[in-house]
Amino acid sequence: QRRVRGTRKKLEFFSFPERSASVVKFSCSSSTLSSSILQKMFGLRVQKYFANLCTKESLANLFFDYYLPASQVIAIGHPFIHSAPGAYLSQFPIIGYVLIGIIFLVLGLKLKTDEIKDALRSGHVFFIAIISSLFVTGAIVAAITDKLPFDVLGSEEKESMFGPYEFRIGLLLYYSVPCTITAGIVLVAQAEGNLPMAGAIATVANVIGCYTTPILLKVFLAGIEGEFDIAAVLIKLTFSILAPVIVGKLLQFIPRVPDAVKVCKRWISIVTSTCLAI
Repeated sequence: QRRVRGTRKKLEFFSFPERSASVVKFSCSSSTLSSSILQKMFGLRVQKYFANLCTKESLANLFFDYYLPASQVIAIGHPFIHSAPGAYLSQFPIIGYVLIGIIFLVLGLKLKTDEIKDALRSGHVFFIAIISSLFVTGAIVAAITDKLPFDVLGSEEKESMFGPYEFRIGLLLYYSVPCTITAGIVLVAQAEGNLPMAGAIATVANVIGCYTTPILLKVFLAGIEGEFDIAAVLIKLTFSILAPVIVGKLLQFIPRVPDAVKVCKRWISIVTSTCLAI
């Protein structure tokens, strides 16, 4: 392009009428040449981009990175289209407990007590985060929603702009449970925070939250008439959550298990995401 521009400038000095036509032809040919070069360069860049995108490694990274959100979108949207599989699986409650057990078994396999020990050295930060995550947020939402005029529980009339009372129960449940381990670590990583502390807080809060959430809901919804057997719920949670975590942690003492977990880390996350979607 530099040669073409230099040649074009030199030709502009010629004022011979017999060469004016050649100057015009050369200008047109040079512009056509430069545009064809740009088109080829752009085409090569596009081909190189799609070639890199379609490599085996890139496709694998794309699959592992977006499997969790894709599976959740499918799990939420599929019942609106075809609800028969979910209705069939709901006839077997044991399936839900088995899937939850698998998720927390994997949590036990990945559990690192060294991070928890390091977090306990800054005990005040650790305990403030646990208390605020498990108790403070739920109490604030309970106080706010208690003053809002929801519709009467079980009423078919929709009068309140805030929706049915079941919506308040959903809000209380949502804000009484801690965030997931993955979400907590990702958010802290984006904020350039203390990742070991975030992992320890999220892990401990998820285990403790399984027992605090039913108790908090019983307290927050004390004015509602209904049967709520906390003892039975806690027993089920112990066998479906706490026991798998302990088993997974004990499996770490088998020499080859930690190395196998590291090698199959991404496929293990696929298993947990599938269990969560089901």
